[in-house]
Parts: sequence; C-alpha cells; structure tokens
Amino acid sequence: MKIITGITSRRWKCKQIVLLLLFIFPESYGQSSGVRNHYIKNSDETLADGKPFHFWSEKTSYRRTYYVDKNNPVANDTNSGSASHPFRTISAAAKILKPGERVLIRGGIYREVIRPAQGGEGPDKMISYEAFPGEDVIIKGSVELNPEHFSVSKHWIFTKHEAYTEESVNQPVIIWEYSFDGTEFDGYNPFGMLNILHDREYLQYQKVRMDPHFRRRGMLFLNGKPLEQVLKPVELAEKEQGAFWVEHNGMRIHVRFPLNSSPSDYTIEATVREQLFVPQKYGLGYIRISGITFSQCGNGFPVPQRGIISSSRGNHWIIEDCTIEWANSLGIDLGNEMWYTPFEPGLGYHIVRRNIIRNCGIGGLQALGANSLLVEDNLFENIGWQNAEQAWESGAIKFHKAVNTLIRRNIFRNIVYAPGIWLDYLSNKNCRITRNVFTGISS
Repeated sequence: MKIITGITSRRWKCKQIVLLLLFIFPESYGQSSGVRNHYIKNSDETLADGKPFHFWSEKTSYRRTYYVDKNNPVANDTNSGSASHPFRTISAAAKILKPGERVLIRGGIYREVIRPAQGGEGPDKMISYEAFPGEDVIIKGSVELNPEHFSVSKHWIFTKHEAYTEESVNQPVIIWEYSFDGTEFDGYNPFGMLNILHDREYLQYQKVRMDPHFRRRGMLFLNGKPLEQVLKPVELAEKEQGAFWVEHNGMRIHVRFPLNSSPSDYTIEATVREQLFVPQKYGLGYIRISGITFSQCGNGFPVPQRGIISSSRGNHWIIEDCTIEWANSLGIDLGNEMWYTPFEPGLGYHIVRRNIIRNCGIGGLQALGANSLLVEDNLFENIGWQNAEQAWESGAIKFHKAVNTLIRRNIFRNIVYAPGIWLDYLSNKNCRITRNVFTGISS
C-alpha cells in the first residue's frame, strides 16, 4: 500500500474528495432553481431539527512560536526553542506551551509520546502543534529493531505437530528470535498484553471467535508493512509470507520472514507505545494539531477508548490535515473513554477535518459523549481488520451519546468487520449525517 504523508499530499487527497463530492452532488452547485440552490447550499450546515449547527473556529494570533528540529545539529531540549536553537523533541515544547503559543515541527521521524501540560483558553488563545509548512512530520509509536540482534530460534518446536510437519512446507522453515531488554517500553509493553477489552460486559465468549482478543497488542512492521501475528509457534510453518509469534511474557518474539528471507533484508519496527498524543491530565481544551502523521501504536481493544490521539476527556480540539494510521485498535478518541467515568465539564465541541484515518484494527474515530462534534472532509479507509466486530465496539466512526453532532462530506471505503458510522445507544439526539460516500463496507 502506498503511504501518503506530508501536508501537500494530504491536501491533494482532500481536494480529490471535494471533487468527488462535486461530481456526486452537482445540483448543490448551481444546476437547479434559485430556491433549491439556496436550500441545498446550506443544507449540510443544519442539524436534524433544521437549526444551524453551532460552528466555531480558531482565531488565535500566536504571540510566540517554538521550533522543534531533531535533525538540526544544535538541537537540544535545553535550548530556548528558537528557530536557530530548536528543541530536539516535541515533548520539550509540550511541557512549556502556554495559551496563545504554538510549536512548528520540522520534518523527520519522531519516536515519542507527546503529553501536553496545558490547554488553551478559548478560540483566540489556543495552543497549536503544527508541521512546518511543506515538510513531512511523522510521529511513531515504534522502535527500530537491530537486525544484528536477531538469532536463529532455539528451544521451541515450530513444525513437529500432527498438522505441521517438515513435509508440510515447501522448504526448510527458518525462524528467527529477538529478545527485548525492557528499555524499549517505558512502562508499557504491548507484546505482554492481550487485545481483549477491559469492560467485557457485552462480549459473549461462547458465541464469539476469541482469537483476535487473545492476540498481543504489539505489532511488527517490515519495511512499513505489518506482519501477521499467530497464536501458536507451530502456525509459523504454514506462513510462507511471514508471521510472528510472542512468548508468554512478551519479552521475546519469533519471526518467520517472508519466503525464508533474513532480518538484514528489512527495516524492522516494533510498536512499544499505547498512544502518541495524550494530555497529562483530563479536561484540557482548545488544542490544535495540524499537518502531522501519527503511526504505529499497540493499543488495546476498546473500551476504554484509548486512541493514538486522545483528548483525554477534553473539549474544543481541532485535528486537521493529519494522517492517523496503523493503530492496533483505535485511531482517535475524543470522548469520556468509557461509561464508568464522570463526565468532564464542557466535554466535546471538537473539529475533525481533512484527515486521512486508515489502517486501524478496530475503529478510526470514537467518542463517548460526542457533544457538538464537527467531522468533515475526512477519508476513512481500511478499518476493522482485527475482525472483532462482535465485541460491539468497531466502526470507522462510533459514537455514544452523540448530541448536536454533524458528520458531513466524508469518504468511507474498505471498512471490514465494522460499520462505516455507528451512533450507538445512550441517548443520541439531533445529529446529522449528510453527503458522505460509502463503498466497500462489509459489516
């Protein structure tokens, strides 16, 4: 799959979406009577009751700009954060940004978790995290594994089984092992944790295929493409295109590389983080994220909802022109995480627009308490591949308690084992879903 990154490519993709919508709805752009024109032109700005959606927008004139540039030879987190003396990590800026300030991030791959210490104070005093214009900023929840640290696997049987014998494969099976030393994880080891959701009230064990739930949260990537995970070592024998298996304690993995190739043939990445952008405390508001790619996280199945990007029960966030991809579970969560938590004051009022949200195992965008959300002009694709639909938490978009929310002009394609949009129970009121395109939905 071709990975599209960068502000330019994202905007180009969004222009394609707009052009497609123009083609599908030409009557809204001057091909009907004046009265009908006026109605259609404004129809996607109203809610189900016919009243206008309450729009808001950023109005901040940023009084200070910090810079992050990991590739600058003088970059250091003890610097002032100026253009000539930038920070090395985004986290350094996140610790000090105040309302009315922003950080511009130069191009590169950053492997860190950003934990904003503060939120903004209003549309005119937001805090903004932005990719430097024209440059690709990629934040990953993975680390690279050194191919030289792999060795041929020992002490395990990979083919001696009644269904898996040496004769069952076309050529000798070569399995490699890699041992983590623990320093990669910073308190969270997805290879030692199961996918299974924390609140299992609705999971019917006797009726549901449990394999997806019992796999580990950790993901392995070869040259940017995910490798299949198996539950038993003997299953590696039949996986000529490659697979991996995790030992019980999550500290050693065994890998069959495609067509019995070797570790040195690949850039190997392993997910080591649950989330990538999540505030230190609940309820922060008026944060903007623009033009950044977030990729490769080993999060667990919801609930709780814990996305690659999480507002941590915040309000008035803007997420725009970003790419969110390769979540083991969930791309973005913008609500109250689960139903056993007290609702934060002012929860909701988020804007999610012109993003590419793709390759997420369970869901693209979720929120419990989706109050006055605007979700527009996004592309949702290749979501739901974990095949855990009967846990009842899958969907490109899945909201609970959605009130006065507008979902318009989005494209949903190649959504498997999940619906395109699911407004679940718990008092959905006065929401509008309009001018969206759905294709390849297999729920």
